[in-house]
Amino acid sequence: GMGAAMVVVSCDLFAHYAVAQPMREIPSVGLFLIAVLVFCTTLRLTGWKQAVGMLVAGLAFGYSVGIRETSAVLVLPLILFGWSRVQQQRWRVAGWFLLGAVLAYSWFIVQAVNITAHKEAFRDKDITSIAITANIDHIQSLSITNLWDNQGKFKKGVGGLQQYWEVINNFSAWPLFLFCALIGLVYAWKKDLALGRLLVSWVVLVVLLFGMWVNPYPRYVLPILPVLAWASMLGMFTIWQWCVQLFQLRRGTSLAMLGLMVLGFVLANQPAIAERQEHIRTGAVVDRELTKADLALVVQASTAVITDAQSTGKTPLLLMLGATKGGLAETIMTHVDLRVIRFPSKEKEQPPLDQLAAYIRHLDETYTLYLWYDPSVTANEQRFYNQQVLVPIIQTATSYQPAISIYRLEY
Repeated sequence: GMGAAMVVVSCDLFAHYAVAQPMREIPSVGLFLIAVLVFCTTLRLTGWKQAVGMLVAGLAFGYSVGIRETSAVLVLPLILFGWSRVQQQRWRVAGWFLLGAVLAYSWFIVQAVNITAHKEAFRDKDITSIAITANIDHIQSLSITNLWDNQGKFKKGVGGLQQYWEVINNFSAWPLFLFCALIGLVYAWKKDLALGRLLVSWVVLVVLLFGMWVNPYPRYVLPILPVLAWASMLGMFTIWQWCVQLFQLRRGTSLAMLGLMVLGFVLANQPAIAERQEHIRTGAVVDRELTKADLALVVQASTAVITDAQSTGKTPLLLMLGATKGGLAETIMTHVDLRVIRFPSKEKEQPPLDQLAAYIRHLDETYTLYLWYDPSVTANEQRFYNQQVLVPIIQTATSYQPAISIYRLEY
């Protein structure tokens, strides 16, 4: 377990998407791990204790799916595992788990309905009547051919399987990582068929699902990192046990061999661990990472917008320009009750300025509009900014963008 934790912490992909640019895969897989732990432990219980345990496991799973809806596919490994473990009252066990999942996910449906009630049609385009999940319409992009010939915008022409093979290869700097993970999965399958099915189906389903996705980004396969990390450590100890039995090693020799294997693992991961320690020691910002001071300033500026809008009697709406808008809009909405929209970053997604101006005037009927501006704006954003009548509200900064201004738009 400690070795697996070290693999996860030292993985660059995990550090990037957990620290530098926090993404929803991390909390989603974290809640799923809790669901698996409670689910597997509860199967040993009986009566009301089992019912409560399954309800808790279902709640964790439902919330995991709410955060990242594709996590729903991981219910299949749980079904395979539970069906093998439980011989009686299977439907009762499944019912309590399903009840917990439905209760947790129903909150997201309620929120989706509320969001839908306030959404605005843009350029005569209305994706769904009810936005139950953010990416449900992406299902149409799934294609078996994407496995070997991806046609999305990310590494076009390279198959999803090849892309994810490269990603998985870089999960750990330890040269024996994947070899030991394979040994660990095989050993788990032979030792405990139900456990083996759980782990193998967990990995295979995630890789195949996102391999068929039109844009197989590396972070999509983060849910298999804990599995492979644990399996790799199991594989290392399995190889050690095999060698001890095969060569009939004495206690001192066998312990020395185990010590060398562990030492090799630690040394291979030392550069990444040292980098994490240095980051913690210096507090250096990594790739637009918000510090506590940054967050306090952003919250303060957002609160100033809300306060200013009280005199207008309308709901404030903040339109963000500049490179800092990436990820920051979600951060603002998480910490402050302020609605935020972003100017499209990609040129092909940007409408003509006259259409955008007409849309903004339409929004002005319902909202008090505010503009977030900093020097990192694109040429189109700058032209849009120059056309507006602006009232300064507040100036602020972050550690990576020292000049941020927020204005109220006047029409």
